[in-house]
Amino acid sequence: MTTGTPHPHSGEPKYALGKRRQIEDELRSLIRDGTWKPGTRIPTRVELEKRFQASSATVQWALDELVKAGFVESRARHGTFVVELLPHLYRYGLVFPYQPDHSEWTGLSSCLAREAAQVTKGIPQRFAIYTDVRQDVSTPDHQRLIHDLSTDQLAGVLFTVTPWQITFSPSTVFTHRFPWAFIGDPDQINGGSNIVLDPQLMERAIEHLAAAGAKRLAVISNPVDGRAHDRYAPMIAKAGMTTRRGWWFGLPASRNVGEVASQIALSLFDAPSEVRPDGLIIGDDNHLQQVAAGLRKAGITEAELPVIVAHANLPDPTPPPIPCRRLGFDARRILRQALRLLDRVRDGGDPSSTVIPVQFEDEIPRPLLA
Repeated sequence: MTTGTPHPHSGEPKYALGKRRQIEDELRSLIRDGTWKPGTRIPTRVELEKRFQASSATVQWALDELVKAGFVESRARHGTFVVELLPHLYRYGLVFPYQPDHSEWTGLSSCLAREAAQVTKGIPQRFAIYTDVRQDVSTPDHQRLIHDLSTDQLAGVLFTVTPWQITFSPSTVFTHRFPWAFIGDPDQINGGSNIVLDPQLMERAIEHLAAAGAKRLAVISNPVDGRAHDRYAPMIAKAGMTTRRGWWFGLPASRNVGEVASQIALSLFDAPSEVRPDGLIIGDDNHLQQVAAGLRKAGITEAELPVIVAHANLPDPTPPPIPCRRLGFDARRILRQALRLLDRVRDGGDPSSTVIPVQFEDEIPRPLLA
């Protein structure tokens, strides 16, 4: 993960900044429009000094910036050459609104950040990660994103949530023209392609629990209310199960719920076997560890465990703390679809939408879990 705010070369005088940027812009344009193709040896520093009527130091600063941006590479005594994999064709931004240590950083964020390197193995595309990009324009990665867009270093950008916070900030991100996509509701923002995560998680979980023989269903998930219970109660009844409003608990999608999830599980299962739930849906991966702790506090042995369906961000290399069938979205599939959507727009197509299906862990082809 690359971080840091772009800055001028140490010791670069202000009067040279405009000339350096002029040189950068012109050389970058020659690369972008195909005048200088990948593998081309560009003019020597001396030739560039004459061409731009610039000092040796200013030309070198411009070349250093182009090397840093990934457009050219120095080959020692052989000269400077245009790279084979140009950033405006093969480098994609992966943008998160929070940093990994923030309480709102989600399991899906961790999974996407981890799998970004895996999904591009064996292909020329690469993801560059930017974190803490929302209203505050001064954060290092927000500044880096603006800089990289302004210098044509990205082939496209995937926002891991709907980027409405950026649109309501003084950020200049969207003053640049670039292919972009986001994970979220297509009705929340216009302009980009979007990736919808199929909302059928509850339906699939209910089907599995019924097939496994569960009769009494409880739910510990993201914030739910009576309307969620009322929506799914007919489906649960049709599947031959029962539930109660008092068995539906909503918790924030945060790692900081602490003992709350544990206490909920304890209160649900500290009861005789014939009246406690024998089927459980855990709707957020942040809650699984604490629910497992609550079941242990209630004295539930492995033989007495309910049938559990637990949301997960897949692939998840960590074994679950209790036996369960994990259900969620394949992060690699999300990232691959994002690349397709972004390339389509870059090649002249219109922004479009795609749906990622919810899947059980064992339904995802094994090579994707390697």
